[in-house]
Amino acid sequence: MQTSVPGSPERPRGPTKSPSQPLCRGFTLLELLLVVTLMALATAGVSLAIRDTAQKDLDLDAQQLAAALNAAHAQARTTGVPVPWQASMGSVALGGIRLVWRNATTQLTPGNGMLSPEPLLPPFQLTVQQNNQTRVVGTDGVRPFQILDAVATP
Repeated sequence: MQTSVPGSPERPRGPTKSPSQPLCRGFTLLELLLVVTLMALATAGVSLAIRDTAQKDLDLDAQQLAAALNAAHAQARTTGVPVPWQASMGSVALGGIRLVWRNATTQLTPGNGMLSPEPLLPPFQLTVQQNNQTRVVGTDGVRPFQILDAVATP
């Protein structure tokens, strides 16, 4: 075994072609392609994980509104009294529940209404809008309130 310790025989410089020592020159093309592919996949994963904060805020506001509408409907059914809701700039009030939007420019249409204590509601939709994006929250009357679409308008 050759070593670089002082006093050992000098090792020949440059590539050797003896069968006992393979020729080591660097990475193979396959190894380089594998590394480049892994880097591309990692970059794509990171870019897909990063979301627009305005879109994220609108989605969270729509989810919060759906949960509050379900809670207000449950309150109306429990008490037997309709629960009014009123939207204003930056917030919405559903009976005793007040939601504050994450973005002050968020608007809700229609702006006011009443949740009936009846177990089955008529089909009902609310549009949550922020800048150029909208989310529709609603119910078909049987199912709970939920986000019905996630389509951004131009």
